[in-house]
Amino acid sequence: MSFIDTVQNLSESADSSPRRFAYLKDGSKIALYGAGGAGRNLFSALTEAGYPASYFLDRNAQPGQTIHGNPVLNPDDPGIAAERGKTHVIVSIFNHFIDVAPIIEQLRAAGWRSVTSMVDIYHAVPELAQLYWLIPTRYYADKAARILAVRDLWADEKSRDLYERLIEFRLTGDYHLMPQPEPLQYFPSDIPQWRTPCD
Repeated sequence: MSFIDTVQNLSESADSSPRRFAYLKDGSKIALYGAGGAGRNLFSALTEAGYPASYFLDRNAQPGQTIHGNPVLNPDDPGIAAERGKTHVIVSIFNHFIDVAPIIEQLRAAGWRSVTSMVDIYHAVPELAQLYWLIPTRYYADKAARILAVRDLWADEKSRDLYERLIEFRLTGDYHLMPQPEPLQYFPSDIPQWRTPCD
């Protein structure tokens, strides 16, 4: 589906998002991948919304570690292999320094029942409070014309492509849409640099 088609179907997407994730209430366990601040906050929010998680997954898990009384387990631990087919995993990482796409791929390849991103879960559970730009799809439902109008303001193809990728990512939760960061994005080589950084 093209970017324009995705935006023009916003109303339909907003109506179907909660239904697409109804499987999260099929009686299976829910685990949160990522035991940092985002994971802890999401745990509390999901519990209030009726989606309590049974445990956390984190590759830096320590023996006996718990959060809110729930165990923190290493997803690569052979001892929890039997849990994979009966547990939905929500990747609770909200950190621009971490590439989430490979994590989602690894978890899916490991055989977890389903793997959902932070973006997807905010689309699925409208009871969650807004977190920065994370917000249910219904917020965008009546903004298709404005989104497309802004797209036409960009004068160059690179900027237009980046805009489309960011908007589509927010609408679909597909981390593969995200471009690789450019280290010198805000410091192009044709602009003179300060000899000594300012304090």
